[in-house]
Parts: sequence; structure tokens; C-alpha cells
Amino acid sequence: MLTQIILLPVFYFVVTDVDRLLVRAEPAVASIGLQPGGRRLIRLPELEFALHISAYCEAGRTPESISVSIADSTRTISGEDLGAGDLPASISLDTSVRIAARQIAPLPIQGFCISEDQASRSLLVTTALTAQFSLRCVKDDEHTIVFRARALDVVLNCETGAETAPGQAAVSLPLPGFVAGM
Repeated sequence: MLTQIILLPVFYFVVTDVDRLLVRAEPAVASIGLQPGGRRLIRLPELEFALHISAYCEAGRTPESISVSIADSTRTISGEDLGAGDLPASISLDTSVRIAARQIAPLPIQGFCISEDQASRSLLVTTALTAQFSLRCVKDDEHTIVFRARALDVVLNCETGAETAPGQAAVSLPLPGFVAGM
């Protein structure tokens, strides 16, 4: 029996000077009132996502703008808002994006928050929404753009208190470490 071993060359690419866009998103938190029995779709209230964005532009370029799109909400932070002219190639910023309830599709969740004994229960819904990000870098007449996508999570809290009516939802945002602003 003849056995042949064929070794293919392996190429390693080390790239250190490229435009980069990194994003961290904390889950939004929504308080949900008791749902009518048998209800399988939960409508969410307006949500606000806190975002930490780190951007780096290569080879003498500076960030011209950073755009965030979630559902039908778009937010563009221009170089002027970032302090263009004095901008280093690398920036970090904390911001938030608010999403209207009408832009959020109902979530198919069965059996959550349908009785008093489920009060104070929480549920993490992963990938409830998706955010699209772009970083545009510029140097003279040369422009580059980098795109990223990030799944956004939502924490549902079952509340049976008087402040939340049955079938309704209220939003709360305990997001330590983030600064809402821009």
C-alpha cells in the first residue's frame, strides 16, 4: 500500500494597519406586564441601546463619520460632531440609539409572564434586533469605508405592579458603564 502525503503551502497574512470598527452593545431592558393567556407574540416598547464604538483609520486618515442603523432608525455621527480637524486616527465613543416600538416586530415567546407566579422573572432574548455600523475614513480625496453588524439582545422582565398595565410594557435601562449622550 502506497501512501502519499501532500503538503500544501500555508500563507499567513499579518495586517496591522487597516481601518477597524469595533462595537459593544449592552442589552436593552424592557418590563413586560402580564400577558393574556395563550398569547404567543409579545410587543416590545420603545427600546434604547447603549453602544460603545471604537474606530481606527489607517495611514494618516481620520474618521469622517460613523453611522448606526437599527430597524428604521439611523444615526450618523459626523466628523464635526467627533471634533474633526483635531481627530486622532483612533477614537472611542459612548452613544445610544432609541428604537420606536412601531419599528420592532413582535417577539414569538410562549408562556412568559402569563400569571402572577411569574412576577420578577427575567428572560434574555438574544438577537432580537440587528444593528449595522459603518466607519468612513478620509485623507485628502481618498475615502474608505468599513462595515460591521452586531446582534442586539433584549432582557424582558415580568412585572405585575400597578405601574404596568396587563398586556403593556414599559422600558427601563440600568446600563452601568455607558454614557448616553451624542
